[in-house]
Amino acid sequence: KSNVWESVEGNPFLKRTEIRLTKAAHLTGTVHSITGEPLADVNIGRDSPPTLSRSDGEFDLYYRMPKDGAAWMLAFTKPGFLPQSVEIQGSTNRLDIVLSPQYRISGRVLAPDGRPVPKFTLAVGDESDSGYRHDRRLDVMDPDGRFSIDVNGPLTNVVSAIAPGYAATHVRVELRRDMPPVELVLKPGLEVTGDLVAPESVRTNLVVSLTARVELAPWR
Repeated sequence: KSNVWESVEGNPFLKRTEIRLTKAAHLTGTVHSITGEPLADVNIGRDSPPTLSRSDGEFDLYYRMPKDGAAWMLAFTKPGFLPQSVEIQGSTNRLDIVLSPQYRISGRVLAPDGRPVPKFTLAVGDESDSGYRHDRRLDVMDPDGRFSIDVNGPLTNVVSAIAPGYAATHVRVELRRDMPPVELVLKPGLEVTGDLVAPESVRTNLVVSLTARVELAPWR
């Protein structure tokens, strides 16, 4: 768009506007939740005003293709859901996007005597038959032992706290929008370090457990 000032029909105060159109690519698609529910008002891209998905989850996006044909990233955001970015290639003309709900877990980590633990590592993940699998960790320093973390639902169902001098503590949680605070009370423990000798192909899938052993003195 460019403005050209000139006399229009003999009136020098009128402005003639020239609009130059640029060829754009057309991208369509749909956005829904992990339960299959269409999501409306999902913010797509960074244009102003933004492109929003409709009530049926469908959207139409017109964009200017990069001159060099390079791939670019398209962002999908909506409050209450984890943002997602998708790489767009020159041949991409339709997308099916699934957004996962985002929940906030907050609470406190306490020592056995009820005192707050000021420094600890918080881990969130899920529990399976082989043990706990943590997909996110957060180092926390708070004088009151408080924490707050946003997690991806519904996969997260275990919150763990780890601190020097204490055993790791795990608490199962049920994710929902109005979650009450989570309280983790640690028990005395010790830290064990070592080297794991195993083929590289299986190192990420091994479960390491520590079993206490009591050796009794022989009878006299």
